[in-house]
Amino acid sequence: EDDLQRLLRSYPELVPAADFGLPEGLLIVGRETPVATGAIDLVALARSGDALVIELKTGPTNPDFRAALAQLIDYGAQVWQQSYDDFERQAVTFFRGPQCTDAKSKSAPSLEAAARAAWSLSDEEAEAFKDRLARQLAEGDLHFVVVAQRIPDTFVRNVEYLNRMSAGPRYYAVELKAFAHKDSAVSAYLPITK
Repeated sequence: EDDLQRLLRSYPELVPAADFGLPEGLLIVGRETPVATGAIDLVALARSGDALVIELKTGPTNPDFRAALAQLIDYGAQVWQQSYDDFERQAVTFFRGPQCTDAKSKSAPSLEAAARAAWSLSDEEAEAFKDRLARQLAEGDLHFVVVAQRIPDTFVRNVEYLNRMSAGPRYYAVELKAFAHKDSAVSAYLPITK
């Protein structure tokens, strides 16, 4: 799980935001973000101001994906009704800490500064970003993502069901397949949205 966290912190584009109907290019704003009931593996933002709560699972060695859904719902309940200012304080703590590896957001004094650096936002876009994020936090209308090396079909069915029956939060499952050439030490990763 630590390896997956490091990988996604360094390459957040491996989470296929476009497949979720979001703009490409996520900004990681938290790793092991503490909440009352645990720690969120990764918290990310899209250019639109949409917030993603990302739970990482190691695949076959951690097969209880029902627990992953319960964890995501629990984390959503903890983030729900959080103020923009409180969310920003946690993000700035992350930006100033050793977990932040993105040169553009490292040491950013605010979410807006990090967003402007990541996406070259105009004043209007920055305001829309802040408004969207504040609304999502107030309503709990977040994006929940489970990333694993293998996603069982039963979990995919659960995700499809939740998305079909709910007008609110959206749930996604992403398989991250590792490929390596036998003559190379370099690995490539292919995200597969389910």
